[in-house]
Formats: sequence, structure tokens, C-alpha cells
Amino acid sequence: MILFMRLQEAIQKIKTGDKEDIKAANIFLKSFWNDSIKSKRKSVQLVKVYISEFRNFNSIQNKSNQIAFISLCKWAFMHSSDDEKYFKKCQEFVMEIIQHPSGHIRHAMVWVADYITMGLCLKPDSFRKNITPEKIKEHQRLYGELIDEVYELCDKYFQKRFGRIKYIQSLPLGVYKSLQFLSTHLMPSEYFENAYREYLQERHLLNDYV
Repeated sequence: MILFMRLQEAIQKIKTGDKEDIKAANIFLKSFWNDSIKSKRKSVQLVKVYISEFRNFNSIQNKSNQIAFISLCKWAFMHSSDDEKYFKKCQEFVMEIIQHPSGHIRHAMVWVADYITMGLCLKPDSFRKNITPEKIKEHQRLYGELIDEVYELCDKYFQKRFGRIKYIQSLPLGVYKSLQFLSTHLMPSEYFENAYREYLQERHLLNDYV
């Protein structure tokens, strides 16, 4: 109960405090996260408390506090793969914020969203021998569904004039440009691209991707 309360206090500082408050909250969350690596109970607490605040995001009055809240989501995102329901809640928040009308808010999410993939094991790993083949398939599915949703939003916000633009940097400011940056952050290497291909192969959708 004490740890739960301290977590809530830290998040409240992020939502309403000044720079020093946010800095102190980040130090606490970093320390808590380091301890949570060894403690399932702590990792669950961290994710549950942060996720519970997602629905209150729009009540944060100051934009700098909103950006801080998004930036420090990373501590929860890194444990989101512990449970599918946590991962999906984090995914929902990413997709909500990446469509926010403020470019600064979207930019903050672009730079933190890839933490959601850090706990995923997308292929057999000699350093994570406790991960079963079934769990790898589950993680591939979660990752694939995440990328699917990004691409669906890209289709939603696409305009014909964007098709003539070669580089993401040259796109006009807006949700579509943020989504393009998000997709590159979530699929930064062949490791992730191959995992997405395997996910599509499982669903006989690879030709649609190619």
C-alpha cells in the first residue's frame, strides 16, 4: 500500500508539478523500475498505476506536464509486455495521443512509443531462455497488431498530395507525418521487420504487405 501511494504521488507530481518536481518523480520512477525488474509485484504495480492515469490525461492542465507524463510513460511501457491487457492499454494510449491536435504532444509520443516493444521477445533468444515458443508467438501477434493499427491510421489520414512527397521530413505538419515517424520508430531494424513478416505469414497476408 505504501509503494502504491508513493507511485501515485510521483505521477501526481508529473501531472501538476514544476521542473524540479518532475525531475524528482523521474528519479523515483527510475529507481522503482530498476527494483521492479526483480519483483513481479512491483512491475505490476508500476504498470497498473500508470495505466490507470491514461484516462485522466486530458485533465492535465499544463502542456509541459502533459509532455512529461507522456515522456515518463516509458517506465510503464517497458513492462507492458508482461500481460496482454497491459500491452493493449498502452497501445490504446499511444494511438490516442498520436492523433492529438498538438504537434508537441504527438512528437513526445513518437519519441517514447518504442519503449512498448522493448519487453517483446520476437524470436528465440539465448539470453531469454525462459521464453517459450508460445510466448514468442504471442509477442509476435501483439507486435503485429500494433503495427497493423499504425498502418490503418496512416490509411485514414493519407491524402493524395502526400503521395508525391519522397521524405517524411518533407511532409506537412500533421497527424500523418507523426504516424510516419511513429512507424519508423516502431520498426527500426530487420529484427522487427522480420517479426512483422512472420506475423503476416501466419495470417496469409504477406502479399498485402509486399
